[in-house]
Amino acid sequence: MSENFPDAFLQEHWSWWKRWIARRWKIIEGKGHAPLEVRLSVVHRSRLRAARDKVLAWRPERVVIAHGGWRDAGGAAYLQRAFAWI
Repeated sequence: MSENFPDAFLQEHWSWWKRWIARRWKIIEGKGHAPLEVRLSVVHRSRLRAARDKVLAWRPERVVIAHGGWRDAGGAAYLQRAFAWI
């Protein structure tokens, strides 16, 4: 899971304190991390790392992001950054 909220969306729909949290949790455009509660809930990181590595081995060029714009180039690099926390 990766959230990548654009600043315009946050400015329009989220209060200042929610935007502050979004920046700290790195769920903003350009960072695209998983929400903190997801990161804290992972028990078997070794399994998750194996799944991440499998996806990265596909070398995706395009990535569709549920909460944010899609990447039409550089998908593998984006996913590598987004899942660096694992």
